Amino acid sequence: MAEDKYAWQKDTYRLWKENNYHGLLKGCVSAGKSRAGCNCIEGYLNDFGKDKEIWIIAPTNEILNQWKAEPQIKDLKNIKYMTYISAVNRLMERYKEDVYSVPDLLILDEAHTASAPVAGKVLNYGVPHILGLSGTPGGIEKAIGGVFQEVDWECANIAPTTIHYTFFPISEAESEKYKQKCASIKKYREDHPYSTMWNDDILSMLYLKRREYVYNMKSRLPLAVKLIKQNLGRRMMVFFERKKQVRELSTFLTHDGIDHCIHIAGDEHLDEYLDGMSDIVLCCKKLNSGFSDPSTEVGIIVSTALGQANHIQRVGRIIRPKEGKHADVYVLLAEGTNDEELYSQRKQMFPDEMVDKIEWRD
Repeated sequence: MAEDKYAWQKDTYRLWKENNYHGLLKGCVSAGKSRAGCNCIEGYLNDFGKDKEIWIIAPTNEILNQWKAEPQIKDLKNIKYMTYISAVNRLMERYKEDVYSVPDLLILDEAHTASAPVAGKVLNYGVPHILGLSGTPGGIEKAIGGVFQEVDWECANIAPTTIHYTFFPISEAESEKYKQKCASIKKYREDHPYSTMWNDDILSMLYLKRREYVYNMKSRLPLAVKLIKQNLGRRMMVFFERKKQVRELSTFLTHDGIDHCIHIAGDEHLDEYLDGMSDIVLCCKKLNSGFSDPSTEVGIIVSTALGQANHIQRVGRIIRPKEGKHADVYVLLAEGTNDEELYSQRKQMFPDEMVDKIEWRD
């Protein structure tokens, strides 16, 4: 008999209950956290009564739509679905009313979102019970009651996947400008020996500007086009840090007659991808987490922030299981820059058998 990848879910409600109906379920991508959350909702309503008010909160409407389709809960009338910002606004409105009331339970999907100052206000209104779900908590677990269950890669139901860390040489001009930014950081630190990124806004901005320069390097785009052409005929998502990069690559692809669609704020065409009218979607952050389309076989991370959470979430969009599927994720890394930090972190993020390294040379 095949191993049940979801056997761990049988313990989730009990462990959460023993943690006084608070805390975080920390699970790797595609482990089945949403299904475990549904089990908790069922157990909670059985214990406290069917009339309890439950809010399911997520960073995007795409994630909320997936929750609304969950068979275990889709017909329940006392569940409300909202984004973090909408939930904060709703709680603020209730607080201003003469009779202040809060929901009985918050389900925080992608709970690390609550680490952000505005979204985190959802925790300020005394909701009695909280269940967080995240693969990359980022410290939020302390605010919601600690980690009561952790699910590792052995329990993940993912497609066979290879992550290709693809190094490419940058131009001489890019190299020179990068060195100048490094020199500016070095000089500032020498002049201000007690400064850190956390206590000095100027130093923090210097680091940020250097990072922005790295992931905006023009040298990324020709390699991205080449990888897209190599994988034509496969369903793929292409990730960026900036909208400008999305539009620049779109221009390249249009010039070469390669059909694609874009999903960024103000230019939303995700339905074209989901309906199969286009096999390529270019996106900027909005699809970093929660989005699930098992037919996607290829991910090309053209530019990325250095944070592990951002990287793991993007890879997670590609590795959803489907019969006969092998997934490939290409991570473009600029040689001689702090991009290499991401490669040095790889063993902390993914099993060794998933990771490959490609030295890119034309």
